[in-house]
Amino acid sequence: MAKIYRIGEPENEAERKAIRGITEGLSDEYSVFHNFEITTRRGFPYEVDLLVIGTHAVYILEVKGYKGRITGDPSRWHLQPSGASHANPIPLGNTKARVLHDKMADKDPSLRGTLIVALVLLTDDKVKIGNLRDDRRDRVVRIDEAIEFIKDPRRLPIAKARSIEHLHKRIVAALNGSQPSKLVTSIGLYEVIEKINQTERRTVYLASHRYLKSRPKTVLQVYHFDPYLKNEDRQSQIESIFHDQEALTQIGDHPNIIRHGEMFAWDGYEFVLAHEFIEGGMTLRLLIDDPDGEELSWTEKRRVITGTARGLRHAHQNGVVHRDIRPLNIVVEPSANIVKLVNFDLGLIHGNTAIDDWKGLDEQLDPRYTAPEVFDDISSATAGSDIYSLGVVFYELLAGKLPYESLDEVIERQGFSVDRELLGEQILRAGFTDAPDDVIDVIERMTQFKVEDRYADMSEVIDDLSIIGD
Repeated sequence: MAKIYRIGEPENEAERKAIRGITEGLSDEYSVFHNFEITTRRGFPYEVDLLVIGTHAVYILEVKGYKGRITGDPSRWHLQPSGASHANPIPLGNTKARVLHDKMADKDPSLRGTLIVALVLLTDDKVKIGNLRDDRRDRVVRIDEAIEFIKDPRRLPIAKARSIEHLHKRIVAALNGSQPSKLVTSIGLYEVIEKINQTERRTVYLASHRYLKSRPKTVLQVYHFDPYLKNEDRQSQIESIFHDQEALTQIGDHPNIIRHGEMFAWDGYEFVLAHEFIEGGMTLRLLIDDPDGEELSWTEKRRVITGTARGLRHAHQNGVVHRDIRPLNIVVEPSANIVKLVNFDLGLIHGNTAIDDWKGLDEQLDPRYTAPEVFDDISSATAGSDIYSLGVVFYELLAGKLPYESLDEVIERQGFSVDRELLGEQILRAGFTDAPDDVIDVIERMTQFKVEDRYADMSEVIDDLSIIGD
């Protein structure tokens, strides 16, 4: 049985099960730490659920009690039948591994270069891994698989990893004194139900209001603010944090745009934005990716695109271009006819282009859906840019795949050609409509390379969507 060092308390049954299973499955040459915080050199905290000091590496285990069937890609995981969507936990685990390495090396320079490997540990006995399109798929393990992974140095990402057994006591000493994980149970006037996901930029919680009992569940996005940046960079970061709310406030209420509350400060260096929770809602990404999900009818698919177009028209009329239209940013609940546009973090607000100077902004866009002119110059986005992106989403929703692999191809060829025969066959085979050419004509016009060759505005798109396929 492995030696166990308890720093904090497990937050849930999944963590308790993981600690028990890993500790009992390893011998006393291994050491297990659980539920503690590591901080970056600038003081930003990360929670470590479970850590194992092995013979050739240190392992950080991101513990997930997910149930059902998991599909996804390097960015998002989707769970069925619940319809939940979460950030892929592998990148976060890798970030924690880098932070831990720096923490250990700062305390003891002899630990510099110690191999630290992040794993995602699934604890539910019946969880299934479906179409998980990620080269790091081998890092997603169940408890018994994690034990075998940790025991076998041949599974490590480098050949002939050196033994670290002689460093074992030094690593234990470097970790001792770590702070217990901070269990967040309340944020302002909200009681936390669960943590949905965490990235370097923000942590997302599901919560309920403490006093307004009639208010439905609320999603809280907690943005992390670095207080140690230079004045100019700190101001830019704060502006980027408030950008989503500024865009939503300028747009105003609309049935196809997520509702939100007021941003408020919390816990010193964090800001919180509350927005509505869609019960049973899921991202369009999940609906497209899940091969076992129920196929939407032609009417339902047209309704999704039309609802998104209406939300975008309202945004454009109020001076905001979304600029990041993709299936991940469209939330739907088909049975209730709900279509909501979310995530205006990268939106272009008329009269306020300050965010365009924020470093790395263009790298946050998905080039598969980005209009060519935006890919070339992010500040050049117009309503026509959103029309292009929505056209690509429309194509993928009908065909089940994107019309091209890379936007570089489109730019090089000054456009792309829709495979009318292939798309027409897929539309007819699915029985969506007897007039596939009309549908393809709309998609082609939406995705023209030159802005002036596309629809003039979203009203024209909505008009044509209302009549095609009837």
